[in-house]
Amino acid sequence: MKKKIIFLTVFLLLVIGTYVIYKKLNQKEIIDPIEKVVLSYKNYEFHDIKTSDFKIDEYTINYDMTKESSVVKVNDESISAYLIDDILHIMTSSNIDYKYPDLGEIDRLMFYKYCNCKNDCYRLVLLTEEGTLYYLNLNENIDFESPDIFKKLESEYKFTNIGYVENVNIDSICGVNSLAAITNDNAIYFDDSLNEFKQDYYSFIKLNDSTLYVYPNGGIKLSDLEGINIPIKVSEVYTNDSYLLVGRDSYLYKLDIDGKYKKIMNKKITKIGYNGKDKIIVIFNDASAKSFSVNNMLK
Repeated sequence: MKKKIIFLTVFLLLVIGTYVIYKKLNQKEIIDPIEKVVLSYKNYEFHDIKTSDFKIDEYTINYDMTKESSVVKVNDESISAYLIDDILHIMTSSNIDYKYPDLGEIDRLMFYKYCNCKNDCYRLVLLTEEGTLYYLNLNENIDFESPDIFKKLESEYKFTNIGYVENVNIDSICGVNSLAAITNDNAIYFDDSLNEFKQDYYSFIKLNDSTLYVYPNGGIKLSDLEGINIPIKVSEVYTNDSYLLVGRDSYLYKLDIDGKYKKIMNKKITKIGYNGKDKIIVIFNDASAKSFSVNNMLK
């Protein structure tokens, strides 16, 4: 009797186990509907919406351009600047050696390229032993025989070093660049026009003649629209014929350059895909998706 009971028990366990294995093997894999949309766009890289604040990078100051002698070519003319006994000398393609003892003893000199002129925008910057800065814009017509060609940078500070800032985020014509002048306590940064500069925004993105500034907390401001508050905090920004804003509230907005904005769809976004070129795919929480052509994106 016991043997029959054991046999039946083993038999039932085998039947149940076989049934369970059969069901497992034949059960269709259930895929999350959002993931199903993601998998259908093979050439897109998808990510979730960012919610943390943007971080402003610390400036990287390059002192390698600060030397006792340097040469630059401006509008096909070679200009050499060098120090002899701490006195500035300039030699041009005419091979005439001009010297400027009235500036006093020079500690360091550097050339750097800026963005406010039509041709080769080079500036010669001098740091004196006393901690004063002088500069000369080399794209201008210069009478090198005149002792008054250098302009003094008016400042309350005494400087100890100068350098070129490669990662300052300036809305300029030909790229990102800045001058850094170092005091005993900290660094003072100057933009293309040698105005003192401090970056309080995280980054910016341009659309025609308009610029949208994005701040570390996601707040935004349009250039030329002082006093107009746009109550949207963003995690991402793209452009096409307007600004496309991905809000931190997970909604998608359209913002025109005149400051008018509207919610594109009354659905929350779960994921965004970008093809690395000119298209984004926005996936909403109901697993629907919408494609947008884009010209640019906030870096």
